[in-house]
Amino acid sequence: AEYMGAAGAADEAEVNTIWARFKTRSELAFVLVLAFLHFMIALRSVQAVSCTKISGEYRLIVDLKIKCFSGRHVSVLAAGWALLLFYVVGFPLLALAMMTRAYSRHRFHVLKVQFAFLTRSLRSQTFWYRLIAYFMNLVLALQLVLIQSMSMRVFVGSLSFLTSTILVAWLKPFKKPLQNRIQMFIGVANALQIVILLSLSTNEKVDTSLLRNILAGALGFVVVFIVISLIWRDCCAHDDHDEEPPPPLELEMDEIAACATVASSASSSVSLSSSSSSS
Repeated sequence: AEYMGAAGAADEAEVNTIWARFKTRSELAFVLVLAFLHFMIALRSVQAVSCTKISGEYRLIVDLKIKCFSGRHVSVLAAGWALLLFYVVGFPLLALAMMTRAYSRHRFHVLKVQFAFLTRSLRSQTFWYRLIAYFMNLVLALQLVLIQSMSMRVFVGSLSFLTSTILVAWLKPFKKPLQNRIQMFIGVANALQIVILLSLSTNEKVDTSLLRNILAGALGFVVVFIVISLIWRDCCAHDDHDEEPPPPLELEMDEIAACATVASSASSSVSLSSSSSSS
């Protein structure tokens, strides 16, 4: 009877383990799908709500044949605003809230498993860094829809690159210093490439000299900032290593299972030794 009870408990524990793994992987797959579709839905949502005034009437920017705020555009407008508020902005905010809650409660397995694609290779203190990209998606979507000039689009995109480069130089979000330096190099190289392209532009209808000069000045500032941050890190900063807060008093489920296994093995050993000594 005891053997049958132990076998039933083992089967139940195995079923619970399989269900827990399935639930974790399902949540991860769902979050991955939401993350993968974020930019495309952000772009479509901005297109659905962006109108311009032409001859006294508001027209949809992406399709000037459609009148805004009337007819079929009413339902499209409602869906666009709903997606913008609850998904484009709501998804990264919800992920940030869940990750911050897990971090504050020292539940690092949640960050490493359910949000692995967001936290991999990041320091524990900057677990939120990749969420910035989702807000940048919204900025990029607004830029593509609202800005008609290609030169201005390129200029705004370059400023986005430089902003992310400054954040990397300031926060150093990655565990390995080489990754931080690679990200900074990529940002500076992209901005430098765009400065060169603006300098070589032969389009007589658009004067890109002002944009080029502003971007070149911003690029110089970023380079100086990167050099100062690297010097500061090498010479003066002593707390740039990754430290996780102390674990909580309660044990996680994996640790409990491990302790139960050790206790079971120990009790079996004691039983065998006592039976052998009695015999």
